Parts: sequence; structure tokens; C-alpha cells
Amino acid sequence: MLKHEILNLSVQLMDKTGNTSTGNIHRQLAIGFAFVVIALTLFVIFTSYQMRQQRQNSVSDLDVQDEIGKLLLEINKMAGEIMTVKQKNHDFDGDPIVVMEFLEKDAQKELQRALKNNELEIYIQFFVDTENKKVVGGEALTRWSHPEQGFLMPKSFVPYLEEEGLISAIDYNALVKSCEFLQNIYDKGKRDMFISCNFSRTTFSSPDFADQCIEIIDQHSFPKNLLILEMTETGTLPNLQNVRENAIRLKEYGVNIALDDFGENLTSFNDLNDYPVDILKLDRRLIANSHTDKGKAILKGMVRIGHDIGLKMLAEGVEKDEQADLLYEIKCDMMQGFHYHKPVSTQEALEKLGKTKA
Repeated sequence: MLKHEILNLSVQLMDKTGNTSTGNIHRQLAIGFAFVVIALTLFVIFTSYQMRQQRQNSVSDLDVQDEIGKLLLEINKMAGEIMTVKQKNHDFDGDPIVVMEFLEKDAQKELQRALKNNELEIYIQFFVDTENKKVVGGEALTRWSHPEQGFLMPKSFVPYLEEEGLISAIDYNALVKSCEFLQNIYDKGKRDMFISCNFSRTTFSSPDFADQCIEIIDQHSFPKNLLILEMTETGTLPNLQNVRENAIRLKEYGVNIALDDFGENLTSFNDLNDYPVDILKLDRRLIANSHTDKGKAILKGMVRIGHDIGLKMLAEGVEKDEQADLLYEIKCDMMQGFHYHKPVSTQEALEKLGKTKA
């Protein structure tokens, strides 16, 4: 009977992990197995307890079985609570291989449905001032709440959509939602907080990119300089002249331009000459390597160069006190990372900002 309860528990635990997609089966099995091991370990402990108690107090088998049954129910309850918390935090994301398979069937149809049903959301990861650690802005990050695949991170779908030439729909949807969020917080009194929105180079290089952005932004009344448009360092580099012309026009229109993942490759230095950039976002690998003497020197040099040419510097991927202390020491302007804030839904972002002074 006890063996049956343990096996039944493992099935329930696997059912509770992640979503129902086959892409999560390995994760489900791993977590289910882990809890089975815990249950079996506790079973051994309580079996020993049973033997001792029977010798000392003549406790019946039924009493011990009842205690073990209660314990299994508690484990099941705890597992459910853990998985509920993880799902709320959206720690699960679809398997990239499985997601690619469903996109390969009809990516355009999937994307059209997602846009129609508002499945594509933005999450906000706050930026903090390096000196006083106060929230000064945030980045809009796309997430896909797929009805079958579950909560998907960009790595699960963006690369494929880029290859298929469908990424622009994701980018413009993120801009629409970013503008709505920015208008919302501006109306609520957050008059100095900015929001950045990331674009692929493919989208940024399209001939009508500036027109599309201006049409979306013009529907709102927030100061344009509170919106930052980011160019990424990933993907191909189509039509660099269009990228430069779009950046110049949007800069003249009033928004700010950021170069994302600066330091990821050598082309970043050429970009500083070619584009009217306002903010440099230092690649997270530069921050991760800042514990070495060479890494510290490189990071310090990049910040100094950025400041010398009048740019604001923002460090990505800050996860440790030591990294934050170094960035303060070398006078990097802003920081972004799990050490301070994880990405949260727009609703949670509004709630967090509501607790701070305008």
C-alpha cells in the first residue's frame, strides 16, 4: 500500500511541474524523481522509527502507516505549493526544440493568433542608479504565454522567427506595449522614469522602421526622451545604411538610442562612430569577468571611454555585491540584474513602483 502511495505521489508531482507540453517531459521526470527520492528516504527513516517504537512502546503498524500517509500528503502539499510559486514566477519555459517544431508547422499562423489573443506580453526588468540604488527605468522584455507550450522565454522562439523574417511583428508589439506602460506610469506621477524597448537589427534596418515607430509613439503624450530604443548585437547585419538613417531620424524625433550588449564583439566600436547612440549597455560577460584584474581593467576602460564621448553607461547581468561595488567605484551610471530586480509582469511592476515615491 505504501509503495502504491509513493508511486502515485510521483505521478502527481510530475503532473504539477511546468505545463503539459512534451517539451517539459525531462524536467517533469527529473523533478518527480527528486521528490520520489525524498519520499523514499523519509520512508526509510520512518521505517526505522517504526521498528524502534514497536520495540519500545508497542506502537501498531497501522499507527505508523497512518503517520507515513500523513507525511506523504504533506510532501504532496509542499510540492504543489512549490510548483505554484515557480509557475507564478514563470521559472519554466518551453523546450526550444519542441517550440521550434510547433513553429515549423505554421509559424505565421501561430504568430497571428498570438497577436490577436494578446499572448505576447512584456515583462519589466528595472534599472537602478549605481550610486543610490533607486529605480530609474526599466527594460521591456517579451514573453509568450502560449496556450499549449506554456510560458515561453525569447530564446524559445525569437531565433526561429528571426530566421523566418517574422521577428518585426514581435518587435512592434513590444513597442506598443512599452508605450502603453510608459504612458501609464507617467500619468501616475513617475515623470522621470524611462523605458527601453529592444529591436532586432533586422527590424531596425527596415526602410519603414522610423515611420512605424513614430506612428506608434505619436499615439501617446509622454515626453519622447523617456523612451529608449535599443539596437541588439545579435543576428545578421542587413543594410547598415538603413540602420544609421533610422537611428538618426528617431534621435531627431526625440527618443534616445541605446546600443545593447556592447563589448560582445569588435563591431561595437565601429557602431559608436556610425550611430547616434545615447546609452551603452555593457554585455553581461564583461560584468561576469570583472573579478579578474584584466576584466576589471577592460570594464573600467570601457566606462571611461563611454563617458569621454558623452554617453550613459548601463551594466547588464549584475548578480553580486562585488560587481555592484566595482561599478560604483568606476562610476558606471546604471545597473541591471537579478541582484536587484528580476523581470516582472507590468502589473507587478506598477505595484512595485506604487510603493516608491514619485
